[in-house]
Amino acid sequence: MNLKPYSSKASRFRVDGKFLVVEPCAVLPAICVKTNQPVSKQHIVTKQYVWCSKWILLLLPLGLIPCVIVYYVIAKKCKLTFGLHPAAKRKFRNRILIKIAVTIGLLISPIVLILAVPNVDNMYLSLLVGVMFVLLIVSILLLFVGHSPLKVVKHRRMEFWIAGCSMDFLANIKSQAES
Repeated sequence: MNLKPYSSKASRFRVDGKFLVVEPCAVLPAICVKTNQPVSKQHIVTKQYVWCSKWILLLLPLGLIPCVIVYYVIAKKCKLTFGLHPAAKRKFRNRILIKIAVTIGLLISPIVLILAVPNVDNMYLSLLVGVMFVLLIVSILLLFVGHSPLKVVKHRRMEFWIAGCSMDFLANIKSQAES
């Protein structure tokens, strides 16, 4: 069942170059933001996005706790409802599964390496385990990045600039707004 796209005037969104500009609580048409294909009602996603200025990183020398407190005070929130085709959703799910598999592999590999190769010089083994540990830390950090098909890149006057929409989707939105 395809849904009729919403009017951009009612939902308060527009296109600005390669970005979709929305107001908080915007509802986009029932079209996939990645593939520009119509989606059914069950493939409509509602996500809460948060934007915070990069200037907050200047507070890092004061400590992590002040940064977190200021982040929660000044962060701007945007609730966005959009369509996501099952193929696009599957792509993001597979990306998460690959990240998890790599992290598990990097967690287990130093243990297996130490047990399987006891005759290797300790210096080389220590170096290899150290490199794997660094890669493990990086992979754990990457587990928390890139799980959403869209992201907020800018905020100004209660408008959010959203990146990640396909150019076909943006052109479709722009043509709907002009008609």
